[in-house]
Amino acid sequence: MDPAVTASVASTGRDSSMASYHGRFLPGTLVGKRFRIVERLGAGGMGEVFRADDLELGHPVALKFVPQSVARDAEMISRLRDEVRFARQVSHPNVCRVYDLSEVEGEYFLCMEYVDGEDLASVLRRMGRPSSEKALQIARQLCAGLAAAHEAGILHRDLKPANVMIDGRGRARITDFGLAGLAEDIHQRDTNSGTPAYMAPEQLTGRGVSVRSDIYSLGLVLYELFTGKRAFEADTVAELREIREESHPPTPSSVVDGLDPAIERVILKCLEIDPRDRPPSSLAVASALPGGDPLAAALAAGETPSPELLAASGEVGVLRPSVALPLVATVLAGLLCIAWVTEDIALYGLVKSGKAPAVLADRGASIVGKFGYTDKPADQAFGFSVDYDQLSFIAENNSSPERWNHLNSVKPSPIAFWYRQSPMYLGRWSPGDGVTAGDPPLHIAGMSRVWLDSRGLLVAFHCVPPQVVRQERSASEPFDWSLAFREAGLDIAAFEVAEPEWTPLMFADERRAWKGWYPGQPERTVRVEAAGYQGKPVSFQVLMPYDTPGRMPQRDTRSASRVAADWLSLLTLLTAVFGGALIARRNLRLGRGDRRGAFRLAAAVFVMQMAFWILRAHHASGEQEFDLWVSAVGRSLFTCAWMWLMYMALEPYARRHWPETLIAWSRLISGRWRDPLVGRSVLIGFVAGVLLTLVDVVIWKAYGWLGMAPPMVGGRSAFNNIAQTRDALGMLIGHLEFLISPIMFLFISVLVKMVVRNRVAAVVIALLFGAVAPNLIRTLTEFSGMGVVLQVVKSTLPFAVGGFLFFRPGMLSLMAFVFVENRLGMFPVTLDSTAWYSGISTLILVILAGMAVWSCHASLGSRMGRMQERWAMSAT
Repeated sequence: MDPAVTASVASTGRDSSMASYHGRFLPGTLVGKRFRIVERLGAGGMGEVFRADDLELGHPVALKFVPQSVARDAEMISRLRDEVRFARQVSHPNVCRVYDLSEVEGEYFLCMEYVDGEDLASVLRRMGRPSSEKALQIARQLCAGLAAAHEAGILHRDLKPANVMIDGRGRARITDFGLAGLAEDIHQRDTNSGTPAYMAPEQLTGRGVSVRSDIYSLGLVLYELFTGKRAFEADTVAELREIREESHPPTPSSVVDGLDPAIERVILKCLEIDPRDRPPSSLAVASALPGGDPLAAALAAGETPSPELLAASGEVGVLRPSVALPLVATVLAGLLCIAWVTEDIALYGLVKSGKAPAVLADRGASIVGKFGYTDKPADQAFGFSVDYDQLSFIAENNSSPERWNHLNSVKPSPIAFWYRQSPMYLGRWSPGDGVTAGDPPLHIAGMSRVWLDSRGLLVAFHCVPPQVVRQERSASEPFDWSLAFREAGLDIAAFEVAEPEWTPLMFADERRAWKGWYPGQPERTVRVEAAGYQGKPVSFQVLMPYDTPGRMPQRDTRSASRVAADWLSLLTLLTAVFGGALIARRNLRLGRGDRRGAFRLAAAVFVMQMAFWILRAHHASGEQEFDLWVSAVGRSLFTCAWMWLMYMALEPYARRHWPETLIAWSRLISGRWRDPLVGRSVLIGFVAGVLLTLVDVVIWKAYGWLGMAPPMVGGRSAFNNIAQTRDALGMLIGHLEFLISPIMFLFISVLVKMVVRNRVAAVVIALLFGAVAPNLIRTLTEFSGMGVVLQVVKSTLPFAVGGFLFFRPGMLSLMAFVFVENRLGMFPVTLDSTAWYSGISTLILVILAGMAVWSCHASLGSRMGRMQERWAMSAT
């Protein structure tokens, strides 16, 4: 060995007792030409520790020399290097830092931060147990330091008073992390490494170690800290193992009089024999201690609280039954009330004479066959649409309070239904979830599209003629256009021939046109344009005064304010995307961010998007289906990557500036979905969403009460989601606005907070910039008089409620609020069992009601179990 490393006892004139006192190195020994030994600090089974001076950097360090048995084991040294590399990532005021693992002439030693103080074991021997206030302070610091190690994936495995230093300022510092292990990389033969007196039962018996093993050791340290005595006394390891497996320690209150019961409860909880019965984390231990608020302590210290600390902080969230039950009753009654009253204001309620999609699809196929296209199709698709031109025409020409009351008798109905069939698979040309009326376009000979109103009356028909004519049809067999008129509910005899004006979409060798009126509607002129090829119709359209030519270039008629609002929305989106990418990159470089939470969120988004596609896509077989899967996976991966990016960009700043708003969300994302605070937050969001939907109904009806024409009829988007039950389920699961809108709002709030430095001002500005301003601009340009007041209330109230939920219950409540309000506007809800969509309505209402009941059950926590016990006892 290098003479600079070893100093002979004989050469210094010291005897063997002096060598034993100073350990393997005498004071003044130079190690590796860099460290000068000052004194021996202690020794144990895991090594010998010396205080030394770092001659290069000029500050004191602690050197821990590992036992020779470890130094001779190449595998142990390799693993030790890996563990030290990860231990260096633990940076916390209550953890002694590990700098490096070095080797000099076969001697391996850890270079660690030197803590000028005394270990807790010595303090307890010398001074006895500290006061309760000081013990609580040390206990919280131990919990915080251990949580920092667990967050880095490191288990201590040897937590004991001798490995806790109390520095000169009285602050606890956990030491000896250099010999800890990575939670996922501890071999079975190493599970019982450590000090037996402070091992968990499963660690003593070699059954494995986990975070809860360290929690057990923490409980033993806390027992000794608060009582001044060890929890267990045994002469041999075998005796200690038997005691740990079969008995609990004496209660701390039997050792110390006047001990706070809360302290005793948390200590005994940590010392449960079954690891599953112990607290899940050291932060949970800190939160259970009297007056424990680790979140406030972290913020006061200027630190960004970790995701685990955030989830463990805050109140339990349990609601009293006298509060939770009325809240869930409000949701259930509100859902029934919405289903009852929206029949009078929603398009699906005002147009009651509609037929089921399957009936309309069969009628569409029948019309195609009657028009001479009798070949069996290879593929079919159908869906609903809304004639917005007709609704806008009514709004512009009828200003009476009853202008929407006659939609049930209007022909054709403003609810449109399209049916398509094709001799080949109907595959979309643009990205999307399923076939639409216009995608794929009509481009293959034999492709047909039929437009019907909700009663089944023909509105339009198009079919692609053959590209190559194999056989000329006799000119003496012209198509009888009266058949098409009858399918449209018209009498050709009541129409007069007109000059064709609308050119057909397909090539035709015959063009016809007529003018007339709908039966019973003489105020509405009707124009019929038709075209045929080789004796078969290729185009037939019933044109109303409000119909506009869709293939003609349209002039942009938007007002300047509307254009400004659209640009503002686009600017908001671009700011979120590019700003989020830059911030996420910085957080990754600095090691910030909740990577585990971001991964779970991204995984959930991916699953929801794939479920959305599976339920709503127009599926094929063979190679085409494989292409669909590849496209769907790509789009889902893009969406979840975007969500991951936004979360990594936002979450660290939100955790720093708005930690209270993320507590319930952090618990949910960590897997604690039955946590009372999670249930309470969701329940509050549901109550807000249901009540706001009812307020919207009241505002809409207020127009009639005030003698004004109501705005555009609601419930129009419902028809995009009810053609089939699987369409409804796909939208219910995969529509991500309830995630995207709150996260976008949080992103803007964080950016504004960085500028204005005021939380309330940041939220207000974010609301104005991202949501309220565009809606107000549209309101001021489209309404006047009292209508402006009602629309301002309708436009701003959701954002005011959302801002309140963001501040008070938190982000999870805001998400639940957006979810329920969005779903109630997305699907038809009715109490009319005769309506063909009543099954879908019942399904949606049952799912929403079930989620509300679940949130109520979760919010009651242990109270629910006690209530069930009392009910069972009363029943017997």
